[in-house]
Amino acid sequence: MDGCKGAHHLTANQQAGPKKQKKGETSKGKSREERLDMYIAHFKDSTIISAFAKDVDTSRPHRMTFREYASMRLDEIENENFDLEGDYSNITEAGPLVRLYDPEANIRVSDPDVFTEIMDCSRLAIEDYNKSNGTHFEVVNLLKANVEALCAYRYYITFEAIDKTQNITQSFQAKVAVCIPITVRDVQLVRIRQPPEPYSP
Repeated sequence: MDGCKGAHHLTANQQAGPKKQKKGETSKGKSREERLDMYIAHFKDSTIISAFAKDVDTSRPHRMTFREYASMRLDEIENENFDLEGDYSNITEAGPLVRLYDPEANIRVSDPDVFTEIMDCSRLAIEDYNKSNGTHFEVVNLLKANVEALCAYRYYITFEAIDKTQNITQSFQAKVAVCIPITVRDVQLVRIRQPPEPYSP
């Protein structure tokens, strides 16, 4: 299980580049593509840039391009991988996140066993939250779920829960690693849902 804790699909060198910044006026009202262009414009490490595939057809399976790498980093910076805006489903390298469940984007889990596992991870996360906060929330609805390949894999889950004792309904975010053996699950984060924070250089 220790191999899961704190692991990430990006190496130390790949994580170089612009750091998370506070929300500022320069990002106000800008689209995702405009913010991505801003992020790329402030990325100065040419060694990292040159390591990625060029002139590829991104509509088919392919090696990761620098723009896709930058998009992944931007998702991590802006929303900590809970609300993915990039599409990484055609990238062939291990590691990129994939949206598993997002009804607003018409993305649903096709495998019932995977859906059951996501819900089980959500319940495990809310149990941790209840123990730490003296609450009695129960998971009632899955809102979003993303996954990344990682010893064995990690879910980024957004779900709705209700505390019937207080008549409170709240949205939560949880990061749960499913480790080897697959029966081992590690709740790495559970919190009340946080809004995305647009990137600003």
